[in-house]
Amino acid sequence: MADISALSAEDQNKVKVILQGTGLLEHSGLDLPEGPEALSFPGSSILCEIACSTAQAAATAACATLGPIGAPLCIAAATAAGDACRKAC
Repeated sequence: MADISALSAEDQNKVKVILQGTGLLEHSGLDLPEGPEALSFPGSSILCEIACSTAQAAATAACATLGPIGAPLCIAAATAAGDACRKAC
């Protein structure tokens, strides 16, 4: 998992909101009190993997808005969360 602790509190929150909005927060290892359920497609591995990859792509695109320091850490977090999500399929 990417360590986003080097980011400002504001940027850490932005990363969490991005992952929350794409359904990857539960797979990220980060903590945010409330939010949508994690992606889940029981019994349909290929749909689950597609959903995880789509969520990862959306999160990665949103990460680009964080600037030169936040974006790479956010993208690393999105990648790790996407991998964990696909593994959970």
